[in-house]
Amino acid sequence: MRILFITWGKYSPSSRYRVEKYLPYLEKKGIEPTLFPTPKNPFRIFRMIRRLLRNDVVFIQKNLFHWWELSIISLLNSKIIFDFDDILIPERPDSECKSRIDILKFKLHVRIKTGKFRNTLRKAKHLIVGNKYLKEYSLRFLKSQKHITIIPTPIDTRQYTLKRYEKSEKVIIGWVGLPGNLRYLELLRDVFKLLSAKYKNIAVKIVCSRFLKFSGVNVIEKQWRLEDEVSDLHTFDIGVMPLFEDPWSEAKCSFKALQYMAVGVPAVVSPVGMNKEIIKDGEGGFLADSKDVWVHKLSRLIEDEQLRQEIGTRGRKVIEERYSIDLNIKRLIKVFDEVSSG
Repeated sequence: MRILFITWGKYSPSSRYRVEKYLPYLEKKGIEPTLFPTPKNPFRIFRMIRRLLRNDVVFIQKNLFHWWELSIISLLNSKIIFDFDDILIPERPDSECKSRIDILKFKLHVRIKTGKFRNTLRKAKHLIVGNKYLKEYSLRFLKSQKHITIIPTPIDTRQYTLKRYEKSEKVIIGWVGLPGNLRYLELLRDVFKLLSAKYKNIAVKIVCSRFLKFSGVNVIEKQWRLEDEVSDLHTFDIGVMPLFEDPWSEAKCSFKALQYMAVGVPAVVSPVGMNKEIIKDGEGGFLADSKDVWVHKLSRLIEDEQLRQEIGTRGRKVIEERYSIDLNIKRLIKVFDEVSSG
């Protein structure tokens, strides 16, 4: 079987984790994958034509094409799978949209994106989404039932090895993510300030391409690099994933928390969306829904090294049993078989 993966972009985290991680495993199963990162130019569809004809299934990862592009794709190869792990339609204008013209441009942008999204869902033979929320979200745009499979973003447990627990005077509270998500970490500004006044042996480590400054807090800045991905996680004693309570956050696939748990780092997360599915309080991590609860849960982990190790070990077990790439590859191949034979 030949699968054409049309990905969102060369450096997209979604494409890296939800497509590229699978490729060597698919090849071992006798499937021939072709990766095609979508170029941002008006002639991109013509570069796809030969690939569309040569492959049995087309896997579109997060791309939203113009109606005429999608019509050509489906005409040449109608066996389309559409995969996404985020809401692709902006909910509200960003802070830079201040003038009336900017607001009108934003509304037009939303209308165009909505049309592309609806058209893609209807053209696809099968949808793959990252969680339950995105499945329900998809159904709002469909006139009839559609084959939808939930496949979480996978964790390669061979790559994400369990950290070595060693005695250390300093306790590192870590966060890793994209610059655009630093706004979530801002939610813990007061929490970090209170903890830093209470404990002199803690530091907040931010792994990103940009950083935040917290007054009175020892912040360790680490530039994100792909080759350091796992070793950076191993330096954390506690991982945090704060979120807002809004539809955008509800749709998130909790990959940050999964990464922490995979290496045996206890995660403290907001009880929003998929976070509530992967973490039961005290099983792999803790849920925190207010400043006082964040301070309390983090304090317990800061003070108790044995608790950190116990919670971290349980989290690793959750990953192995429910979120490993070995489990996901079986679900993915089942979808490929259904679409190709259909």
